[in-house]
Amino acid sequence: MFQSQRVSFPKPIECVHLKASRRRTALRPFLYLSCLSLAVVCGFNQNAYAEDPQTALQQKQAGIEFFENKIRPVLVEYCYDCHAGEPDPENASFVLDTRAGIRMGGDSGKAVVPGNLKSSLILQAIEHDPDFYAMPPDEKLSANIISDFRKWIQMGAPDPREGKVKTSPLAKKSELAFDFDKEREFWSFRPLTKPDVPEVKQSEWPTNDIDRFVLSKLEAKQMKPVKGADRQTLVRRVYFDLTGLPPTPKQIEQFVNDPSPQAYEHLIDRLLESPQYGETWGRHWL
Repeated sequence: MFQSQRVSFPKPIECVHLKASRRRTALRPFLYLSCLSLAVVCGFNQNAYAEDPQTALQQKQAGIEFFENKIRPVLVEYCYDCHAGEPDPENASFVLDTRAGIRMGGDSGKAVVPGNLKSSLILQAIEHDPDFYAMPPDEKLSANIISDFRKWIQMGAPDPREGKVKTSPLAKKSELAFDFDKEREFWSFRPLTKPDVPEVKQSEWPTNDIDRFVLSKLEAKQMKPVKGADRQTLVRRVYFDLTGLPPTPKQIEQFVNDPSPQAYEHLIDRLLESPQYGETWGRHWL
């Protein structure tokens, strides 16, 4: 393609004295040869790595068959009972009955990342990774099944299943506009203040400031507090309110016969420190 040319290299000491035109003339053949070599290599690589359409179709079909024979039956048998349909927060919001769902993932991340074993949480689950949830929880899948899932993910996780992921009610609710300024008006988000204690007409009834607030509301509605309960009735009310359980006859007798003026306060403190108080009210808080 190129005519043969002789190229003479000047001695190093003479390079400084060569004119620019002579340097370009001397290097031109090498530039041509370099460009030609690069073009040949690129063309070779392009032809070598060009994917044959027929081969690509066969690989796709083989991947789908692998999924249908090795992966889908396992998902149906072990996963669909809890991870199908719409995302369920109680099951980490993982949906595994559609391609979109299995690739979208759940609360912890993506269930399957094609070609990436480390980032595919479904693999951590079925391998019973101690740093993740063990699935199925009752027993670990066989080594052959786990190997099939690893191979499937490395193949690019071919999956012919269609369908979109349904949005859970919680997700829909979270997408609604949230007015932070309005929500800050809720009583539990307001800063603590020390309000003025209201004056009441029946000043002999209150024993503390809380009683005065209660009585002021009663008087505003032209109502009066009822007569105080006897000790036997009072101890039963306290037990039911704080523990959800009735007091034993011995506990009733102990409170009724307690001569201390602080008997009621001592009863309240004792019940607040009891496990039954936490068991009863914890279900409302958790």
